[in-house]
Amino acid sequence: MTAIDSHCRISRIKFKSGGEIVPLRAKSEMTSLLMKAARNITIGFKDELEGYVVVGWDKDAEYSIGYRVGVGPITPTLMPSWLHDLVLRQVTENGTIEELQSWEE
Repeated sequence: MTAIDSHCRISRIKFKSGGEIVPLRAKSEMTSLLMKAARNITIGFKDELEGYVVVGWDKDAEYSIGYRVGVGPITPTLMPSWLHDLVLRQVTENGTIEELQSWEE
């Protein structure tokens, strides 16, 4: 390990020829929505959150899953079927409401 000289200072940085500053890309809309949803979920449960599942996929249906199961009635064995029913019910209810609203227009 080398000693740090506290008297050294970098006063100016010069780019090599052809160098450029590349701005960071903004988060995609989906990423922003995911972060907002996760924040809302954690706020809603406060300290009582006992499990979660995050699933993401791309246009080619490649996917990634992350999950944690704590103590409580939803065990790792029960989780897949419970989530299936939960997501199906939510999507059906939202789809039905949107469909009914489009009929009124």
